[in-house]
Amino acid sequence: ARTRNGRRRVAFEMRFDKTRLAEYKRRHERVWPAMQEALVRNGWHEYSLFCGSDGRAFGVFESDAPFSECCERMAREAVNERWQREMAPFSATKEHP
Repeated sequence: ARTRNGRRRVAFEMRFDKTRLAEYKRRHERVWPAMQEALVRNGWHEYSLFCGSDGRAFGVFESDAPFSECCERMAREAVNERWQREMAPFSATKEHP
């Protein structure tokens, strides 16, 4: 099913180091404007990330493309490379969307 604006909801799950979760959340209070612009430009609309105290996270966004394509688009963004490098220490599995 599509949203009212014609996009599909896309969801994914990640796991973060629960001992560093407070710092991870603090850094996400100020996502770089260039990163936010890149997300929208590459199909990540209305993006939300929900983190549980156990380190498990659930992300959801609306897009015109499948998750894999949205990730491929973001991988070409220099700002995403910098952001992922900054966030890597917080991942329990060393993965990122």
